[in-house]
Formats: sequence, structure tokens, C-alpha cells
Amino acid sequence: RPRNPRPPFPPLMPLVTYPGGQRERDIYLYWWDERDGDAWSGWWVTPDFPGNQEFILHGPRDTKHPADLAVGEWRSPLVEQQQLKRSLGLGFTQQSGSEALHAEGPDAETNIIPDNASIYIFANYVWIPDGLHHCKPKFKARDLTAEERAQRSGKAGGGGAEGGGTVIRVGPPALGVLALLVVGVGLGVALSRR
Repeated sequence: RPRNPRPPFPPLMPLVTYPGGQRERDIYLYWWDERDGDAWSGWWVTPDFPGNQEFILHGPRDTKHPADLAVGEWRSPLVEQQQLKRSLGLGFTQQSGSEALHAEGPDAETNIIPDNASIYIFANYVWIPDGLHHCKPKFKARDLTAEERAQRSGKAGGGGAEGGGTVIRVGPPALGVLALLVVGVGLGVALSRR
């Protein structure tokens, strides 16, 4: 019997997978005002709580709603400079008749790794309205249901990339590199003994 079976419905928080297990973790999309200076003002995506300085994405402050930002206006410096080596092509859209947001753009299904460990695949979840923050809408992520994944898979840019709806997977980022290093060192030692 599994120790922590996952319920058949989406959890209140996205499921985070670590090398030694899993837990749920909140992820928010929210507005931060100018109280800490212009550089901190704008739209943010952060884990755990609004205001967390461990941010995933940042969008400009000159819009009233995150869906008003075009694909490509969201920034993630570490991801863009070290992982992608280009600008991030990601945005959010509202489906007609719903306040919920979904990721769109060429990087919606890209592994986003802002801290060199946590892997975010934005196409795998939906942002549900969660009140206001600094007088603008706040959203909270949750895993897509199987039905939502099936609906999104028929649309351009959507659909259950990797993991069938798991929002974040966290693991050792350089495990493959470490394995190659160990094999390379072992091979070098073996060859030097000839």
C-alpha cells in the first residue's frame, strides 16, 4: 500500500516531487506594487507565498492583468541566460467564460528550471483566481485534471507535457553530468594503468 496515495482529484497545491519523495507546494501568480521600488513592482510567479524572493517569473508592471502581457514579456533571468540562452516565450491566456489562466507560447511545455533544481512545466497546470494582492487579482496554481489535460491536448500550445499533469519535479540537476564524470574518471584510471 502506498504511504501517501495521491487523491483522484487535483490537490489544492501542485505536487512537488523530490528525489526522496513528494509533497504539495503552493505556487502563486500575483501583483506586487511599488512599495519596494520600481524594480520589484509588477507581476510575479513564486513558490510557497506571495512575496517570496525565490521567484520563477517576473512580468512588467504596466498591465492590469497577467493575461494582458504578451507571450515573451515574462522574464526569468537565470533560465534565459543559463538554461535557454534566449528570451523566454511564455505568457498566460484566459479561456472564454473562465477567470482561470493557462500557459501559452513556445515555452509553455519547456522545462523551466529557475534554481537549477526545481522543474516547472507551465502547460501542466491551471491558475485559479485566489483573491486580491495589492488590489489586483492573485492566482494559485493547481495540477490539471485528466479531463483538462485531454481538452488542452487538442489545442495548440497546450497539453500534458511530461508527467501527465505534475506541476513541479525537483531533483539533482546535474545527475547525468555526474554519471559521465564518474565513468570518465574510471575510464581514465583504467587506461592509465595499461
